[in-house]
Amino acid sequence: MPLASATRLESFHAGMHAHKAGNLDEALTHFRAAIEADGSLGADDVSLNLVAGELMVQRGLANEAVGCFQHAIELCAEHNLSAKQQAICQYSLALALEEAGGDEARVEALYRQASGAGLAAAHFNLAGLLGQQVANTSAMEEALELYDKLVRSEPSNPVAWSAMANVLRRRGLRTAAGLARAHALAAAPSDADLWVDMSEAFRKGMQLPPWLAHPETDPWGEKAPQPSGAPGPPDLRSARRCLRRALRLDPDHPQAAHLLAMCDAAMEREAAERAAER
Repeated sequence: MPLASATRLESFHAGMHAHKAGNLDEALTHFRAAIEADGSLGADDVSLNLVAGELMVQRGLANEAVGCFQHAIELCAEHNLSAKQQAICQYSLALALEEAGGDEARVEALYRQASGAGLAAAHFNLAGLLGQQVANTSAMEEALELYDKLVRSEPSNPVAWSAMANVLRRRGLRTAAGLARAHALAAAPSDADLWVDMSEAFRKGMQLPPWLAHPETDPWGEKAPQPSGAPGPPDLRSARRCLRRALRLDPDHPQAAHLLAMCDAAMEREAAERAAER
């Protein structure tokens, strides 16, 4: 194997220096020069293609990045690198393909490979991809199983809980979705978006206040209701409290004020209907 030429090695180092300094366009120029130069950096060629590909994705050049990540995967096999390193390359290629609008089946296969090697980010993205397939019941169920594993291993991960709630809502399991959102809130109580999401759960008829659950013993809670139960009537007062909390955290939240006005209007209509019945 030929040794790295000075141009290739120097361009790689110059790119890393520019990248560290925040000069991303300059860094990408150096990385491209390194990739095109003769010679080999050995296993470091994997790092070169990874960092170049990541910059390309950031700069909206996902199609070009796909080539870098594909080459990185080939280099992992050539240099007998670890399964974890290969998984990082597979995950990066999947992200670039998604960004470039590539074949969804290939993206899913790459996420599965990376997830199988234990890469948590790939596990999460695979769940997200499957959870979007609303018409595919088996895909939705697999997504829920993946999220269940994630929240059991990371019970304080608000992103995983919130994503799980979205899939549960698409499956029509409103009570379970509300409970998942409550766990997300418990992990990130200063997140205004999560308070807005929680208000939606109450507006759509969540049956049981989620704080009756016991996440310290079980992520779903010993007293959690059965998710197959029919939704109850809207709880507008609880929804309103959640929205007011969201607005205290973020007075300019783009949805909270509008939803609060809707709650107020609905409560006024209910009050007028009760008065008319007397």
